[in-house]
Amino acid sequence: MSCDDANKNKTRLDWLMEFGRMPYLDLLQIMRSEFSSLPGRPNAAEAVSFMSQLNKAKNRYIDILCLEKTRVKLRGDGCDYIHANWVTSSELDVKMIMAQAPTQNTLADFYKMIFQENVVLIVCLTQLKERGIEKMHPYWPTTEGGQLTWAKYTVKNIKTQETCNSLISTLDLEQSDSKAHITVKHLFYLDWPDHRVPRCTHKFINLVTQCNKMSSEIKVNNKNNNATMIIHCSAGVGRSGTLAALLVLQKMIERGVTPRIRDTVAEIRQQRSLAVQGIEQYMFIYRTTMEMVYSKEWAGREPHREILKQMGALRLITTKSCCNLANFGKDQRDFAPEGHDKQEMGEQAKHHAVEQAASPKQKHSTFATVEAQIKSGIKELKHKLNLRLLDRKDQEPKDESKQSTSPESSPLTIQQKRTSSICRRASMRRKPNKKRQ
Repeated sequence: MSCDDANKNKTRLDWLMEFGRMPYLDLLQIMRSEFSSLPGRPNAAEAVSFMSQLNKAKNRYIDILCLEKTRVKLRGDGCDYIHANWVTSSELDVKMIMAQAPTQNTLADFYKMIFQENVVLIVCLTQLKERGIEKMHPYWPTTEGGQLTWAKYTVKNIKTQETCNSLISTLDLEQSDSKAHITVKHLFYLDWPDHRVPRCTHKFINLVTQCNKMSSEIKVNNKNNNATMIIHCSAGVGRSGTLAALLVLQKMIERGVTPRIRDTVAEIRQQRSLAVQGIEQYMFIYRTTMEMVYSKEWAGREPHREILKQMGALRLITTKSCCNLANFGKDQRDFAPEGHDKQEMGEQAKHHAVEQAASPKQKHSTFATVEAQIKSGIKELKHKLNLRLLDRKDQEPKDESKQSTSPESSPLTIQQKRTSSICRRASMRRKPNKKRQ
C-alpha cells in the first residue's frame, strides 16, 4: 500500500505534520519506494507509431517513447504523427498536451497542432542549447516586434514582459492558406537545468501559480471549454512531467485535500511515458508540495522548526540553492507565510541550513580538527607503548651477560641509534653548503 492510500482520510495538515516529523532517512526511503513503483518504460506494442520507420525522423530521442493510446493525432493530409500526448486531470481547468520540443523536421507539425487544438498557452522549460547541445529548434521570435516565418506559418511577437525568471510573450500566429489567426500566451522559464530540478523552489512555485491562474482565466474566456495548454521541455517528460504534477497538486492543496503525490505522478505517466524522469525530480515534487502546504497552514503561526528542518534537508539534495523561506528582494517571491517577520524567517532559514550542512570552509575546518585529533592520539599511544616497554625492561631480572651481548634489545638504544644516524646524514648534507659559502 502506498502512502497515498494511507493518507486518503487525512487532512493536508495531517499529511504535512507526518512527513515533517518523520525521520529523514525514513522519508527518503518512502520517496525511493514510491518512485520505483511508478509505471515504467512501455513496450513497443504500446508505441506503434513511435516505432514506425516512417516517423523515425520526427522523434528527438530514440529512448523516449510516445504512447499510442494518448498521442495527439494531426488531421488532414499527410502524416498524423507528432511526439505529443494528451494528459487529462479532473483538477485542471484546461486541456493539456505534453510534447517534445520542436525539431527542424517537426516545426510545421507543431504549428499545425497549435491551430488544430486551439492552443492558447505554451509553457517552455528548456533553452535553445544546453551545454552546447541543441534542445529545441527556435519556433518563436523572442524579441518584441520580431517575426518568424516557416512554411505557411508566420509568428509575430506582439508583446514581451520580462520577469526575474521568465519571459512572457504574446504571440500572433497566422496560417497563410486559410488566413486563420490565433493568439497564444508563451511562457519561457529560464531557471531549470536539464535532467535536474529548478534552481529555486520559490521561483518555480511562482511559475506553477502563474500557470494555474492563466489556465483559470482561459477557462473563463473560452466558454466552449476547448482551450488547450502545451507544456514542453526538450524530451517532454522530465521537466514537463514535474510541472504537470505540481499544477495538479497545487489545485488539490487549494481545495484543502491531502496531496496524493504518487497517484498524481502515476496518472500522468500512464498518459505520457516516463513523465517525472528521475528520483531527484520526484523528491523536488515532495519538497515543493510540502512548502505549498506549509504556506497555507502556517499563515499567522509560529514557524515550525521540525518541518522547516525537513524541507531544508530536502533542498540540499534537490535544488541545492541558497534560498530557503527567505526574502528574495524586489520582484521576487518571499516564501514567509503571512503574519511572519521576513527577516526573522530569513535568519531561521540560515540557522536550519547550517544545521543541515556546514559550508565548505566549515567542513574543511572540521576535517582538519579531526585529523589533528587522530595524529595526537596516535602520538600519545606510541608514547604509552614506549613507557610500558621500559617498565617491563626494568621489571625483568638483570642479566649482565645478556645485556652486553644484546644491546639492541633496549628501545632506548634503538632510538639513540636512529638519532645518531639522522645526525650523520644531516651533517653530510650540510658540508657542500659550507664549501659554497
